[in-house]
Order: sequence, then C-alpha cells, then structure tokens
Amino acid sequence: MASNDGEGGEEGWEAAVRAEVGGASWWDDPDGADLHARFKAFTGQRRDWPEPKLLFWKDLLLRIARRLRLCSAPAHLVTSVWFARPGGITPLCLPQVLEEMRADGEILLKSELIVPTAGGLYQLVRRVSQMAISRRPIVQEDILVFRSLVEERFEDIATQLRGSHWTSTCVITMTKFNSFFYGREDAHAALCYLTQSGKTWYLAIRKEDPVEFKESGVNVLQGRRQTGCFSLCEAV
Repeated sequence: MASNDGEGGEEGWEAAVRAEVGGASWWDDPDGADLHARFKAFTGQRRDWPEPKLLFWKDLLLRIARRLRLCSAPAHLVTSVWFARPGGITPLCLPQVLEEMRADGEILLKSELIVPTAGGLYQLVRRVSQMAISRRPIVQEDILVFRSLVEERFEDIATQLRGSHWTSTCVITMTKFNSFFYGREDAHAALCYLTQSGKTWYLAIRKEDPVEFKESGVNVLQGRRQTGCFSLCEAV
C-alpha cells in the first residue's frame, strides 16, 4: 500500500479538487476576480472575516481529504499544492483557515499527539515539554490530523468488526488496522489520535510470549473495555 504522500486513494489530488470544486468557472480562471477574492488572505480582526468564505474553505478541505480517503495530510501539500493554480497562485487565506480549524479542534497536529508505540518515559517527557512551550503556529513540516475524518473512519472500522467478530475484548493486529487506511503514515496519525482520545489501546507483545492465533487475528485477553473501543496488537 502506498505511503501517505497527499495523493490519496483511488484518485489523485488534482482530480479530487476538481470533483469537489465542481463546474465552477472561477476555478479555471486564474486571472478572474472571483478566484482572487477566494484566494486572498483574511484581513482585520477575526470578527471581520467573511464567514461564508471561511466555511467554504473548511468544508472544501474536509471534502477533498475524505474523497482521497485521507485522515491526515502534510501542511505544505494542503497550503501549497492541492489548490495551486497556473502561475503559482495559491490560497493566501489557507494558513488562517487551518489555524481557525485548529482552534476549533477540527485539526490537530500529529506532533502534539501521543505516540502509542513509544515508551512511558518518552510520553511523560513529551507531555511536560509541551506544557512548557507556548502554542506555536502551524508550520509547513506539520502533519495535519483531521479529527472528524479519523472519527468517521473509526466508526467504519467498528462497524465492520462488529459485523464479523466484535466483542468487548476485541483485538486486531496493526496489519489489520493499517488496511483500513491509505498508507501506514495515515494509519499512524489516526492511531495517535484514537489512542489519546481513549478509543483504542496499543499492545506490544514480545514474540516469545504465548499468543493464540485465530482466524480473526491475534486474540489476547484484555479484561473489560468500553463498548465501541478496540485494541491493537503488534509483535515486537
């Protein structure tokens, strides 16, 4: 399976953007006033921003990511590649849109989420360091995690598992979990969010430990779990 490079699933980003923009004439007119109005940066205070324009970009971003089957994407692709027009024109308002979505909890930065595969000491040090550092703006190297799309994918996974072998102690392998996403990087970003939000648990089993294999994957006694959650298991 391909890695998460911002291209997405069955269609590339160019086709996805065009499909979601639709037949709007402004998209193919880089010199037109309509495109420039949509692309220019917001000015003034937040209360002065035109709400329809802000909602347009928020909705378009999520619809394109959903069409690409992505739950995350590099910031530089979203701001500089997905919507680039001839002549190198890109939406100057997008950094502001992303910050607004981040403030509303619609976007999270992968770098600020816990890493479930890391050790407990690493997690503790990371949490303390993040508390000591003031909130920084999004940079091009950041991986954007779309919260609503991860939660949609989680519901899809839970529905499929529930229809086949769902139990209160459901455990699936990392290989199985990755198969629900377009690429390992996208799956890992989703895992970071789902673990931090308490919807999944990550288990690492040493290869020398006794493990019972069944048709559904690795079956490990978990104890009581909340309905609608599952655990991930990986041999190390």
